[in-house]
Amino acid sequence: MPYHQFIAGKKEDANHEWLSWEQGHVWRGGVVISPQAVIDDDLFDYMYDTFRWLRAQFPNGKWEHGLDNYGYSLIQHPEDIRKLQEIAIAWKSLFGAGPEEIGLTGNYGWDGADPENGFYEKLKFSKHELIRQMDNLIEVTEKALETGICVIHFGI
Repeated sequence: MPYHQFIAGKKEDANHEWLSWEQGHVWRGGVVISPQAVIDDDLFDYMYDTFRWLRAQFPNGKWEHGLDNYGYSLIQHPEDIRKLQEIAIAWKSLFGAGPEEIGLTGNYGWDGADPENGFYEKLKFSKHELIRQMDNLIEVTEKALETGICVIHFGI
């Protein structure tokens, strides 16, 4: 399963030459970057509309609303980092109200070439895993705000 990673860092930390991706995490010099939030791609897709409330700089230098699904995104302004933090806190609260196994509706797909065989994916997550992912994202935003650096999102 592909993952999205969030770290706190300087703009130049988005340079892929310094980083490696192993076991779903971002590494630098053989060490896992911490704090770091790792979010399952299906969950990221489910949350995507709320990420569109953020302004981020994409690899082409343009500022967009949302996060680059396949490249990196730099969330640089404190108001956008705080907004990301508020989004993570809200999702954490929502997931906290759910059952131990949370079922979510995923993307629409087809079984074969017949357009009549469409269906929505059924996603299953552990409540505690979802809360842990949101806690990690909150920790990343806290570090960025405390140290005056940005949040870097790496797409799949």
